[in-house]
Amino acid sequence: MQSVTVHLHKAFTGLIIGLINLAEASKRDSRIRWCILAGVSLASLLLIGYHTGSFDQSIHLPFLKAWADPTLYPTDPFIRLRYEQYSFFWFLFLPFARCGLLEPAMFVCHLCAVLLTFWATWRLAYILFNDSLTALIGVIVLAFPHLDLLGFPFIEFSLLNRTFALPFVLLAIDLYLRQKQLSAFALLGLLYNLHVLSVNYALIVLVGVELAEARVSFPKLVSQSARLAAQAFIFILTALPVLLWRFNSHLPIDLTLRTDWVQTALNGMLRHLLFPFSTEPYALATNLSGLCAVFLFFVAQWSAPSPRYKRALLGMVIACLVTLGFQALMARWLPVTFLMQLQLARVSGLLFLLCILSIVHNTAQALRDGRLKGSLALLTIGALILSTLSFMLLPVWALLRRKIHISFTTAWSGILVYLIIVILGAGWTGWWNPRIQIYPPASPWLDVQIWARLNTPKDALFITPPEKWDLYLPDWRTYSERATLAGYNDLLEVALIPSYLDTWLNRISFLIPGKLEWPTNNFLINRQYLAKAFTQLSDADLTSGACAYQVNFLVAHINQPHSFPVVYENSEFRVYELSCPVK
Repeated sequence: MQSVTVHLHKAFTGLIIGLINLAEASKRDSRIRWCILAGVSLASLLLIGYHTGSFDQSIHLPFLKAWADPTLYPTDPFIRLRYEQYSFFWFLFLPFARCGLLEPAMFVCHLCAVLLTFWATWRLAYILFNDSLTALIGVIVLAFPHLDLLGFPFIEFSLLNRTFALPFVLLAIDLYLRQKQLSAFALLGLLYNLHVLSVNYALIVLVGVELAEARVSFPKLVSQSARLAAQAFIFILTALPVLLWRFNSHLPIDLTLRTDWVQTALNGMLRHLLFPFSTEPYALATNLSGLCAVFLFFVAQWSAPSPRYKRALLGMVIACLVTLGFQALMARWLPVTFLMQLQLARVSGLLFLLCILSIVHNTAQALRDGRLKGSLALLTIGALILSTLSFMLLPVWALLRRKIHISFTTAWSGILVYLIIVILGAGWTGWWNPRIQIYPPASPWLDVQIWARLNTPKDALFITPPEKWDLYLPDWRTYSERATLAGYNDLLEVALIPSYLDTWLNRISFLIPGKLEWPTNNFLINRQYLAKAFTQLSDADLTSGACAYQVNFLVAHINQPHSFPVVYENSEFRVYELSCPVK
């Protein structure tokens, strides 16, 4: 046993030396760096997976299909919300949607986005800390699943506007720090046409840089004013297409207090996203994780980054924290609709990245200087990689602070415990599914959607189980290409477009006996509430909905029988034909 420990010790010491040498080589040869980035991207894909048609894509893909074929979903007012989703990103996929190559095109784009994200992360880490070892360890750590304060992973499992925008946001921050401000704002303006919210978060971070490095004097004030005017001009110029789209929509900016919207839509699904630091049990873990990352960031500041960017880094982090505090106060006491629509709390993604890179830099410096070695180095790096939630780093930080010596056996045991915790936690929550699925997996739910697409007219309207949607389960509209009366995932878009709330409430009321009342602020429990309510609908309730909205078909679980004519059946679902009785 002792000889095994000695060999492991030597192997790990060799690994650390190899990492340091590899980091130096990557600085000299860009081909080595790109090979590292490609390997990290592949590892991330295998660890996190890829899924099509579920989660947020349940909104984007039906919108895209309606742009590609305007005759789809004619009876679904939800699809008309695509005119208020100010982004040209999905328009890039229209040719692929029309020729049947949408899924492969999205997968290739996702691979490119992941690779570019790690490339931009490497650049940002290097400019902030002037250390290739920090950049190398940083991208290795971030290849593993890590969650920010709101529960979003750094690398997500599907292609979305925000995942495509992320590397360019990081690149814009990098350019700004390299004194290429006009290029940074030109890039952000172009990016504004693809994902407005991501650019808003980048602007918050850059404001933090400006305030941290501001020097007050009249000559500097004049030059800074001219520079800011030039940056604003280039930004508006490159963002003009989406700004004109927004202007021509003739929709006013909503500055009202929509408490009904907050209570129904946001508490029904997205409370943990728009109410930062919420005390709900399901959000406490990610809240604690985010706060621990911030705490460890300030601890890491004792081992300073390159002097040029110490103030800038601190300014960026403080700007993110102030924004989170503002969102929390606004959500509690003054939920102005327009400001709530901005979802400012999601700046936590950039905050998380800056904190993790700072912690990694502290570790890299200690490894290089020989202050961190042996079993403690093994445990520290293992904890960094496996710390899906940042509070898992606290025990290691306590050991390092007290300079407690531990054996290699104890270190390996600690890593094993971390791994077991991560696997059990991922299994219990159901959020980890590392399969690569370019096309949706076969299932009875997918079969009934395909049947509807092939056997019903394009203007057919269905009543479907409203809860049938989650991280890895596609919504009804996605592959049936047919309208549904209402679904739980509609709230994803209602959170951005509150004007649709009343329409959604009127339609969902036919799927819930009695009044809609969320039992909790937990979206998992609320989804179960909708599922249970749907099973309690009588034939008379369904007929009432069919008459009110000219519904043609009902999709119900096979253990939820009804007296309507059956037109399709599989192992889990039946499709019934509905009609309104002639009076």
